[in-house]
Amino acid sequence: MLARYPAEWQARAHLAHAEAALGLNRLDLADAALTHMPANLPPRQALAAELLKARILAASSRFHDAAPRLAALEKSGDETIAAQAIFHRLDSGLAAGAITPVQATEQLEKLRFRWRGDALEMKTLRKLAGLYFTAGKWRDGLKTLRVATQNFSGVDEARMAQDDMRGAFTKLFLKGGADKMKPVDSLALFYDNIDLTPIGPDGDDMIRRMSDRLVAVDLLGPAANLLAYQVDKRLDGIAKAQVATRLAAVYLMDRKPEKAVAALRDSHITGLPDAEMHERMLLEARAFAALKQWDNALDLIAVDEAPDTRRLRADIYWESGNWAVAGQKAEELLGTRHSDAAPLTGAERGQVMRAAVAYSLAGDQPGLTRLRQNFGAKMKASPDANLFAVLSASIDQHGLAFREAAAQIASVDTLQAFMKDFTRRQADAPRS
Repeated sequence: MLARYPAEWQARAHLAHAEAALGLNRLDLADAALTHMPANLPPRQALAAELLKARILAASSRFHDAAPRLAALEKSGDETIAAQAIFHRLDSGLAAGAITPVQATEQLEKLRFRWRGDALEMKTLRKLAGLYFTAGKWRDGLKTLRVATQNFSGVDEARMAQDDMRGAFTKLFLKGGADKMKPVDSLALFYDNIDLTPIGPDGDDMIRRMSDRLVAVDLLGPAANLLAYQVDKRLDGIAKAQVATRLAAVYLMDRKPEKAVAALRDSHITGLPDAEMHERMLLEARAFAALKQWDNALDLIAVDEAPDTRRLRADIYWESGNWAVAGQKAEELLGTRHSDAAPLTGAERGQVMRAAVAYSLAGDQPGLTRLRQNFGAKMKASPDANLFAVLSASIDQHGLAFREAAAQIASVDTLQAFMKDFTRRQADAPRS
């Protein structure tokens, strides 16, 4: 049937057939289509046929046979054919191991500015971005793909480039690729491409991972900003309240208790699991204590007797200077530890010494005597023996040594200790 048409039309049909077959990796069909090409082709069609022959050779794992043909086409004088020959020489040379990624990257960078405006530019940009990603140059790769999506908006190839970008972003921020980057650099890259954050759980998990990493290196402000963006822009309901709990914790670590209270109050909702309600209560009480709103803090935890709540209550009385109750609460945390054989832990010894300081400052000699009788033997056998001996001495014997020892105990940062314990518990808890 094709024989009825002019030779030029026949050539177009055979070239299109060969191109389609090559795209499907049907090299036999592509080669067969070229064998039916009419003789005496116009120069452009002859060059196009030669390009297809070279590509078939390269696809047949015969790059060394294809390379001279492609190199000749690069010097053909036809800019369209030359640009395509350059791309296919680099693409097939990479696949054959005859060209290094660095060499290919350098030449593709030149090609992207030499030839613009059609499918070849899109192929060049996508190939170049892939090489950047393989080399760990994520910013260059994403920037290259963004150019592709902007230059070809609305076409299928642009959507493919967009998919490439989202895939790279996911590999970076959901599958650990960004862990090899400096936290500040990964944060900047995240913000520059934040529009690639997926909607739904994967995107939320990305933001959580990034904020956790920032907290780990004490970049609390940027971590809080990320979580605040998630709370304000992406979430509602229970999910919003859960992330707001984390945001409040980061604000507290950053010594911004007023923002912690606001984050919790603005995200209040019923229906949260009991464990999360408990965490929010503790954080809010701790924030009120940091604001020296002692009554508000104590009212929040008044009826709760969980171990972590009892520790927080003791901290609040200690920080508020209510020495009589502070000593009592510190001693209560120790329970019956004075009567069992196990040595006191470091945290328990700290409570014993804090109780001693509180009883002394409250002028409670009976309390101090009881503490010494109950814990004197265990403390004497501990690394804090000398310190406890000074702190538990009779009140009328206190002098410079007591004041120095008491100052040492008072220097312990209770907020920092609370947040360290809170963070540890959150890390141990299963993810929802």
